[in-house]
Parts: sequence; structure tokens; C-alpha cells
Amino acid sequence: MTFSLDQSLELLQARKKTWATLPLSRKTDLLLEIRKRLGENASAWVEASVRAKRITPDTPWAGEEWVTGPLALAFAVNGYLDTLTALSKGKLPPLRKVFTRSN
Repeated sequence: MTFSLDQSLELLQARKKTWATLPLSRKTDLLLEIRKRLGENASAWVEASVRAKRITPDTPWAGEEWVTGPLALAFAVNGYLDTLTALSKGKLPPLRKVFTRSN
């Protein structure tokens, strides 16, 4: 089944309460499944992006498709998993150290 962006957003909107009320363990399971599928499909995702944008595959621009696509999603999923793990232990997730420049 293929969804348009508008249909996908409507579905997401319709199911937001379902996600909000899921137990932490179920959310964790779903995120682990997303991470697994991301690993299985990341190359195809990047290849499709590169092809659609007519980027030469062996250029830095193709590398940017990795950074702004699968890698960005992987970082987000891992952050959500860290948060859910902490919450499931009755703790708040640790805040990362913030670095600032002097100027």
C-alpha cells in the first residue's frame, strides 16, 4: 500500500493518542523494530535519494544523504530508546553536556 505524504500525516495524527498511551515496553519494542528495519533499508533509502536528486553516487553530496537521512533517524531513535530506558527505571534521562564557544 502506498500513501501520499498527506495521507501519512493524517494517519499519524489519528494515531497519536494510541502512541501516547502505549506502555513504555511496547514503545521500546516498536523503536527497536524501526532501528532494525532502518539497518536493513538504509542503503536503499540513500540510493533512492541519490537517484531522485541526480547526485553522483561517489561524491560528498551522496554522503550527505546518509547524514541527513538514515543517520539522523538512527540518532533520533537511539535518543528515544535512551529516554524510554531511563523512564522505565523510574529515572529521568541524563542531559548531555552542552559545549559553548567563548566567542
